[in-house]
Amino acid sequence: IKDVNSAVNTLNFYPNPASTNATIDVVLKENSKMDINILNAVGQTVYSTSVSGNIGSNKVEVNLNNLSAGLYFYQVKVGNGKAITKKFAVEK
Repeated sequence: IKDVNSAVNTLNFYPNPASTNATIDVVLKENSKMDINILNAVGQTVYSTSVSGNIGSNKVEVNLNNLSAGLYFYQVKVGNGKAITKKFAVEK
């Protein structure tokens, strides 16, 4: 069985909690398109971007200025793989 997240080596989000900006660091095993979404606590997309990822570390800066304090989720989907979803907090 092929690992659905086999293209991703590591996934980090910092700082957490965040306030105005954050960085999502995705370490890929292969060159691939990455779809990145930020979801609020009820699952609505509040930020979305797509980037071309390269082998190794890919740092994506996310502007959080328009988000109010609370719990959010970041979702990273690499190529046609399954999305990886993790939570983070915004503090103002």
